[in-house]
Amino acid sequence: MMNRSILWMILMVALAGCVLPNGVRFGGGVANCSFMAWHQSIDQLPEPPYPTRDTTGDEHTLVVIVRDAETCQVIEGASVFFDMTNHEGVYDGTQQGATVTNALGMVVIRSNLPSGYDGGQPHIHLFLEADGYTPITTSYDRFGGASEAWFEIMLSPLA
Repeated sequence: MMNRSILWMILMVALAGCVLPNGVRFGGGVANCSFMAWHQSIDQLPEPPYPTRDTTGDEHTLVVIVRDAETCQVIEGASVFFDMTNHEGVYDGTQQGATVTNALGMVVIRSNLPSGYDGGQPHIHLFLEADGYTPITTSYDRFGGASEAWFEIMLSPLA
């Protein structure tokens, strides 16, 4: 069962023109649209198929919202692949999965706490793709030990 703060975050995202706790506005067109991720060169993710799941633990919740970079509209049906290390900082496949965004352009990933390795920041690798859009590889860096977070990602339409 999700706790109240995650449910509250999801409700706020669903409302047109809402403002999330960090001041980012949703709804109301491109002028209110912002992004939190861009394409990054990171370690290559293992080839899918990842297990179809959005839950690998119960210590951390990440709400991912996927939007069109030009129109700011949510993208339903985007594939979201995720991978992270276990508590020992090792990629062992137990913390990876694949899911699809809902009608709100959203997925909720529940996992164990992501760990860092080699002194790096704890993070979750994300690979996203959707029909008609350029795929993106990025990562969510878990700052300050938060157990709940949201992460907005913009996909660019294919040229």
